Amino acid sequence: MERHARFGLVAFLAVIVLCLPAFSECGRVVGLTRASTEAAESAYYSKAFTEYCPTDFSKVSYDDVKSACPANAGQGATAACCAAFNAKACQYEAQVNNFGSMCPMLFINYLGVAGPYPAGYFVGPCVDGTKGFCIRK
Repeated sequence: MERHARFGLVAFLAVIVLCLPAFSECGRVVGLTRASTEAAESAYYSKAFTEYCPTDFSKVSYDDVKSACPANAGQGATAACCAAFNAKACQYEAQVNNFGSMCPMLFINYLGVAGPYPAGYFVGPCVDGTKGFCIRK
């Protein structure tokens, strides 16, 4: 009986040692190695922003948004401000709602500089992050 217990303990320890994800054959079989994780992350990040943005948002006039959204408002964007933001975003709906391109980032960054608005000024009150910047009601 003692021999069976010792064999069981050795087998248990062997399984634990062999199945440590980053250093084992088990980990390599199921794909849990550092190399496979890095390759997956690289593939994910290389897909982001693969499309060219056809609109030059640095040349867009943001005066309509600036008139409705005071840059020094401590409370953040108001309902009127969000309406102006949405109207401007919907002028470029195909671009600003395409998160496979640089367009949404360029739009919000150039608008932030034009204000100047702090980071996150429009995100939250005006944008929920799931439907894009232009939301048709």
